[in-house]
Amino acid sequence: MSRRFVLDTNVISDVIKNFEPVVDRLKASFRDGDTLILVPPVDFEIRRGLSYVGAHRQILIYDERLKTELVWEALTDDDWIAASALWVENRRLGKTSSDLDLLIAAQTRRLDASLITSDNDFESLPVTRVNWRLA
Repeated sequence: MSRRFVLDTNVISDVIKNFEPVVDRLKASFRDGDTLILVPPVDFEIRRGLSYVGAHRQILIYDERLKTELVWEALTDDDWIAASALWVENRRLGKTSSDLDLLIAAQTRRLDASLITSDNDFESLPVTRVNWRLA
């Protein structure tokens, strides 16, 4: 059965750096027919980070090899509204998340997908997380 995954920024970075465990999981996911999704906040974070350090070769790898294989899902007005509601919920619980993480979480929920990530930034957000760095 095909699954739907939104890839977080750290996963894209791992693939660009050719981190073998994550690359292997990505290849397996493609073979399994999973839908691998790229969202605008992740694209922004990747471009911002790579541009800042002048990593032009990595930007080329990202644009020509990886991004073309992923399904692009644009943000909707509903994603912005859901992200603001998540901000309010977290704030009331005394927790904070970056605006980009809130948008990623909102979009992941709307797409009925799981988020592939290797950090804890989404710990307080209501999304299913999968860590491809773990065996």
